[in-house]
Amino acid sequence: MVKNSDGNISLLKRQLYEACFLIQERDHNHVFHQYEFQEFDHISFNNDIQILLRVVQELLDDKLFKMVQDSEGMGWKLRSQEEATKYRVLTAEQELVYAQIDESGQDGIWSRTIKTRTNLHDSIFASSIKFLMGKGYICEMKSVEHPGRKMYIKASLRPSERATGGAWFTDGELDDVFINTALMLLQRHIHEHSWQAIRDQSAERKPKKYLKSLKPEEAKAFRKRELEQKASNPISFVPMPANYDKYMTLEELTLKIEESSVFNQPLTSSEVQQLLDVLVFDNKIEKVMCGTKWGYRTLKQTMVSEDQRGGVMSDIPCGRCPVFELCEEGGPVQPKE
Repeated sequence: MVKNSDGNISLLKRQLYEACFLIQERDHNHVFHQYEFQEFDHISFNNDIQILLRVVQELLDDKLFKMVQDSEGMGWKLRSQEEATKYRVLTAEQELVYAQIDESGQDGIWSRTIKTRTNLHDSIFASSIKFLMGKGYICEMKSVEHPGRKMYIKASLRPSERATGGAWFTDGELDDVFINTALMLLQRHIHEHSWQAIRDQSAERKPKKYLKSLKPEEAKAFRKRELEQKASNPISFVPMPANYDKYMTLEELTLKIEESSVFNQPLTSSEVQQLLDVLVFDNKIEKVMCGTKWGYRTLKQTMVSEDQRGGVMSDIPCGRCPVFELCEEGGPVQPKE
């Protein structure tokens, strides 16, 4: 009969795959079930379940469909044409290994987990891994969560932040230099918009006509004194007016980082927010309302160190005594002394 001809089956395969592809483009995790295939109005299986099952089986054989299990029972998901081509050149054992790595996505998968799930002999597993890496289908990856494990991921995927630790890790190691540089850069940008810089103008510069009246040696000495006075006059930082609304926002700071030539790759707004939270926690900056948005400004830091400031014990003489820990009755240092 015509409905069972190879030409008609090929047409139905193409129609079913294209219809499913459009749906999966909108929902990458969509799982298809038999009743959905039967509801496609533009695809006619002539109410023959055998034709439908044959079409699905051929799509499975072509590696364009893969079988999955969900809460509704058995279902199918699609593979791209490119991915299906990769699967078609694999042996059964290689396909088992590659499928496990494929399903792990951006988190990657531990080699021991693959062995356990596939139950393959060590030599077969090793040869399968070697073949897949040689073809460029997979590659090794490092995980900050499990630094001692040998992990694999599809070569076409970028490891997730969970695996790499995000921007704060380089080659699986916490990048202290990068983090501290980013913190200092942010604090500098915020500081530039937080305070008014005022230099002491008590020693104002004399007019040019005054200098012309001096002899060369006197003018030179005067300029030297002027430079020394200028250097000795520190810059004072005073708060912005109460209605000031130009404090830097998260969006502006993210753009500043993006425009900076210091970093190889820009930070996302969520990563910049993490750095800002650290600065807030360290009492380097504070969050303030800036119009309708939140902005940030630096806090004025005291020049006295935390050790010099002391604490509650600083209010009594014993609290600042350098031999406090040795002081006791009958000891080398006694309170009465």
